[in-house]
Order: sequence, then C-alpha cells, then structure tokens
Amino acid sequence: MVESKRDPLSGPVLPYGLPDDWPKAERPPSSLFGAAFLALLTIGLLAAAGWVTADGQPGTGFMLIVIAVYFGHLTAAGASRLRYPRHGRSPVLGVDDRGERGLTFAYARAPYYWQSAIVILTALGFAGGALGTAVMGPVGGWIIAAVAGLVAGSLTWFVVDFLRRAPGRVVLTPSGIYHRSHFAEYFTPWDAVSGVGVTTADPMIVVKADPSPDARQRRLSRRRNRSEEDFWPFIVIGAYSLGGNSRPVYRAIDFYLRHRERRSLLGTPEAITAATGTDRLY
Repeated sequence: MVESKRDPLSGPVLPYGLPDDWPKAERPPSSLFGAAFLALLTIGLLAAAGWVTADGQPGTGFMLIVIAVYFGHLTAAGASRLRYPRHGRSPVLGVDDRGERGLTFAYARAPYYWQSAIVILTALGFAGGALGTAVMGPVGGWIIAAVAGLVAGSLTWFVVDFLRRAPGRVVLTPSGIYHRSHFAEYFTPWDAVSGVGVTTADPMIVVKADPSPDARQRRLSRRRNRSEEDFWPFIVIGAYSLGGNSRPVYRAIDFYLRHRERRSLLGTPEAITAATGTDRLY
C-alpha cells in the first residue's frame, strides 16, 4: 500500500464531534448568482413558449418548453448543493464487496436523479441535433450528425453505467469500513483506522487510516475520482452524496472506533437498534 499523498484534514476541520450546522453547504455569491440567473432564464423560456404557442407556433413553443425543462434541471441541481438535507434513509443490514454483513447507510437518491437527468437531457439534445442534421443538414452534414450521435451514445452509456452501480453505500462490518462510491470502492480494516474527522469547507467525512495489507481499493469505471483516490489509504466520503445520512455515518464510525467491543454486533439486528432504536447508543 502507498502512503496517502494528501491529507484532507490539513485544512479547516473539526476532528472531534460535529457542529450543529454540519454539513453546511458553501454559498459563494457566484453560485447564488448562477442559480438566480438560470431560474430567471427558465421562467423567461416558459413565458416565451406560452407566447409563441398562443401566436400559432406550437412547434416552436414545444421546443422552448424542452429547453426550459433542461435549464430548470440545471437550476434545481445547482440549488440542491446550496442546502444539505437533515434526514436520510434509515440504515439497514447489507453486505460489502465480499459478502460480509454490516450496518449499511445508502447514498441519497437526489444526486443520482439530478446528474442522470441532466446527462440524459443533454444526450437527447445531441441525438436530436444528429437526426436533424442528417435529415435537413447541408451536404456532408452526416459527419456532424455522426459526431453528435457518438456524443449522445457516450452520454447514454455514462448514465447506464452510473445507475448500474447505484446506490453508493457505506457498510460498517465487524472487519472494517467499506465505502462504495459512484466510481470506486474502498475497504480498510478497523485496526488500521486511527481517527475520523470532517472537513467544513467542502463537507466530507474523512476516515484516517494507515496502510494495511488487508485494505483494498478497486475502480469501478475508467473514470478516476481524484477527490477520493488521491487521499488513499484514507477513506473520503462526500456529504453531498450521503445527503441526510452524513451525520449518522460520522456518528456510527466514531462510535465503533471508540467501542471495539461492539464491532462484532455490526452484522446483527442489534446494530440497527443501536443506531435507530429508542435507546440508541449514538
């Protein structure tokens, strides 16, 4: 195993405990301006669609509505990053990549929807452009159509591959911590874990771990996720992907890191009770 090239906890972090407002999304003026601009653009497109439809141009109105739906999704996807949900799905008993049972926290559904929907709409746009160019384009337009069709096909395959691995999850097993992200999976044994903290600027959970012969890492696609792989053997889990499960995952890892004697129960219903019962332990 190689040493971690970077330490995500070297910036502003809270290594012990959680502030009441964590994870708190950053709201730079540029993001707020961008979201407002896209929202106004969407409203303008819908108004224009209504106007041209009333003027006897339903085809043009329909196209404007399609474009408005696209920009509306961009608006909503951007806005979703400005506020993190406070409640997630309850944990269940699941398995890691080798079939070991453990306490499992699933990724949020919303990020999957927004990313997939935007890519699909983009692919449809390229596919429509390819078809239109092939049918009504100039001589030699088939070349442009072929390129646009290739882009549409690549984007479609990205979505299929992306959703095929959904949902991502964090599984705490008696042996260690398993994280399956959008594009890779990681496992580190409890004995290699030295601490857990959170970043505040770009909200993440960071499991600090030493190199171990029992740790494993596997890329699930050709795409490299530098925000995760550059920190290995640390395990980095984005708060945006976890959504409302960000705080429960941190509390669970922190609890079982401090209570070694309870790790053997992680594959049993008692782990669910400890996390969600009326007498929960953390």
